[in-house]
Amino acid sequence: MFSFLRGILASVGRDHIALDVGGVGYKVHLPASDLQRLPPRGGELTVYTHVHVREDAVALYGFLAQEQTILFETLITVSGVGPRLALALLGSLGAERLRAAVLTGEAGVLAGVPGIGRKLAERIILELRGRLAKGEGFSEGSPRPDPGAGNAYDQAGQALAALGYTEAEIQSVLPAVAAVRGSEAGVEEVIRVALRQLSRGAGPETGSR
Repeated sequence: MFSFLRGILASVGRDHIALDVGGVGYKVHLPASDLQRLPPRGGELTVYTHVHVREDAVALYGFLAQEQTILFETLITVSGVGPRLALALLGSLGAERLRAAVLTGEAGVLAGVPGIGRKLAERIILELRGRLAKGEGFSEGSPRPDPGAGNAYDQAGQALAALGYTEAEIQSVLPAVAAVRGSEAGVEEVIRVALRQLSRGAGPETGSR
């Protein structure tokens, strides 16, 4: 129905904005992270939108980046994840961290978002991990992981690139991870360890596999 809306920011609510588009005010629900990055009221704003239709209501959900909209639409295909929960996940974790948690199976990260229990977190990972690894949930033109190419370290490097890390950052950790974890490490293990080291800015973990 709508791909995006461009207009004037008229007002800001607890979980939504009113966007004046040609004299028509649209109520658009935004994630908490985007609500904190809005221009001043009266400023021009573009939001990428998803129209959610139910029997009793029609609601607009919007995002400042198109990739968030695409990931949002992927999330709501999971049984038990409605628009509000998908919005909470994106608002709390952001697109990159959310993808990383799914790809590496970090159910605890997802379960830490209000409204997402452990069982639902595990279901999200179960239903989306393979789809994200194949490139679903990414905007057009963005780098995507290719699980069918190369060994675990090649695949991990592609996944990290898809999450926004630079080649220099990736190469700063993968060789060290390989030195500790060896050639038998699986791609999920490599991604998980590499993400931990990238977030800490430290060398690889030396614990057992």
